[in-house]
Amino acid sequence: MDGMVMIVDMSNLDADGQEFTGEEPQEVLDLADDPDVKPIGPIRYSIRVSDAGVSLVAHGVLKADLTAICARCAESFKLTVCEPSFSVVREILNKDEAIDLTPDIRESIILAFPTNPLCAPDCKGLCSRCGTNLNKRQCGCANSAKDERWSVLKDLKI
Repeated sequence: MDGMVMIVDMSNLDADGQEFTGEEPQEVLDLADDPDVKPIGPIRYSIRVSDAGVSLVAHGVLKADLTAICARCAESFKLTVCEPSFSVVREILNKDEAIDLTPDIRESIILAFPTNPLCAPDCKGLCSRCGTNLNKRQCGCANSAKDERWSVLKDLKI
């Protein structure tokens, strides 16, 4: 593997496969335009690559540190995204070719990102009335007037 991309040179691959461990720059993730997710460090990898005759088999662990926006409180926080079971199989057309694993690694890190990232499992979020971050302070909305929109249903006879 080399420089700015994760390339395996098939002509130099050991018969028993090889372990590749290291870091690649955060630019590989191509997230510069994303307003909610920002890489804050390199992609760390430990990947075992083997020649399985007509295909290259790679499996290992990927990690990347990012900042994200909490889905409950809208605060920015640091998150380590880990893909513990990265796996890819690529067809080998020529034993002298170099195979670029960059797109596969990028996709695996992005797919490992949580759908609704939380700054903490017990994040209290924002008050639905006034928008106060309930992790930082309580607001008076819970003690104020009750929401009467559904009060008509109390008298409904079924």
